[in-house]
Amino acid sequence: MAAKKLHVNYDFPMNDQWMPWIMTKFMPEFLLKKIVIGFQAPVGKGGRPLDIWETEKRGPYEINEVEKDKVWMVSYVNGVGSPKPMAGFIGADPTGDVVYNKIQDTMKLRGRESEKPRLDRDWQIWKQLLSMDEAEGLSGGYNKLAASNQLFMSVVKLNSGGLLLYSPVIIHEGTPLDTWIRSLGTVEYVIIGSGYHTNHLPETLKRFPDAVYIGSIMAELKLNYLQILPRGALDYNFMDDASLSQINSILEPEGVQIHYNKGDTGCQSAFVIAHNTALEQDMIYGHHDTCACPYCKDGELETEDKYFTWRILRYLMMTSPNSPTDYLMLHRYALMDPCSPMSQMTWPRPNPDGSTCAIFADGLRNICGWTITIK
Repeated sequence: MAAKKLHVNYDFPMNDQWMPWIMTKFMPEFLLKKIVIGFQAPVGKGGRPLDIWETEKRGPYEINEVEKDKVWMVSYVNGVGSPKPMAGFIGADPTGDVVYNKIQDTMKLRGRESEKPRLDRDWQIWKQLLSMDEAEGLSGGYNKLAASNQLFMSVVKLNSGGLLLYSPVIIHEGTPLDTWIRSLGTVEYVIIGSGYHTNHLPETLKRFPDAVYIGSIMAELKLNYLQILPRGALDYNFMDDASLSQINSILEPEGVQIHYNKGDTGCQSAFVIAHNTALEQDMIYGHHDTCACPYCKDGELETEDKYFTWRILRYLMMTSPNSPTDYLMLHRYALMDPCSPMSQMTWPRPNPDGSTCAIFADGLRNICGWTITIK
């Protein structure tokens, strides 16, 4: 049966590249799988871009209590990697006017022409970033231009006293975060929030080798490619019904429940409720215009230089007419489209009949019907 194109019209740059098409159409699946997993596998400390703690001894962490004595959100200023793969991925070549004009036209359509000076500044920073020598950038140079590259980890206190980490980040020895976590308890569980955010797991596995690791098929494939899983496999695979049921039977008395949306073949995200607080990764990308959170128009993301990549991504990848819905990143459409080369480079692949999108939507509706607190 021929694959059915996604019912939503979208323009994703990678769909027009000939190499992904050749790889997905003509290469044997076992070989394609090996190449793709190897390309996406996390890098060790020697190849990971250094962060501001390693280069400047500046604290990269901020700890915010979400639910008193139970749930905390830790923000981490991640080391910035080479921007060249990102430029190719989103089609943001700064050497010509095509992409710049596309962003400017989108701003005009949304009645935000006043942001043009901000766009001009962002575009100059983007050019500087791409022109920097890669070795210099990975050793800390990129951080000076793009110091907003934040990741978020949730720390959950279990009812029995132990700790659960959701989407772990690097915890440097001797930092206040290191001291605080040691004082809080023993890390007993680690949930890999998304199959595509695994770069920090090699160091997490070294620090907490005895913890129970819960994740997806993609996360396990990438970690096994590096042969770093202590027991040769994740302890629980939340994409498997039996495995998910088993770990939930253990965690629910601790105040934690894991949900996997079966339509999420691309990012393979775990949606978690911890003590009535929702934890998510790679599911929520944009909010409504009246929201006052930092991700929306009234937040500091609108003004500070260090958030320039977010502003470029928002207008290029998340705002109509470039994105069909104003909220979802374009790669999310490609991952659900059986005719997109990007969707063919993940496992499991979306259903060829195009039904994956509907399954994903049903899963999101199910989540929206739960009683949860979002803070």
